[in-house]
Amino acid sequence: MNITRQDVLLNTKFFNNGSEILNRWTTPGQITDVPRLVYNTEAGSNSTGEALSRFVEDGSFLKLQNIILTYQFSPTRLAEVTRNNIKSARFFVQMQNVYTWTKYKGIDPEAFSEFAQDNGLSPQVRTISVGLSLGL
Repeated sequence: MNITRQDVLLNTKFFNNGSEILNRWTTPGQITDVPRLVYNTEAGSNSTGEALSRFVEDGSFLKLQNIILTYQFSPTRLAEVTRNNIKSARFFVQMQNVYTWTKYKGIDPEAFSEFAQDNGLSPQVRTISVGLSLGL
């Protein structure tokens, strides 16, 4: 249940709307599933604030969660270049929460609050770490 999307779309005070509001009803005979925008009506299209089934979305996803790339330098070549001062060296890059493939319209299909509702929570942070390990 994407409560964030519901609140953003049905906020009819002309601020903090999503791009979905561009499909709103504007002229007689127009066919759209987005209600008419009426200035300063406090979400008049859903004044009860109840959850609407149109905001229940498929939350399936495929996520590239963790990648670690390492390169181990040749001990023989390393000894030659550093005059045996460095015995081993390893370079690495680690990435977490790299990319998510989903049709879910919210920020992150894994970021939900109580009762499986996306209610404006922050998505998981993407982290990139780089390091060098030396053996002296």
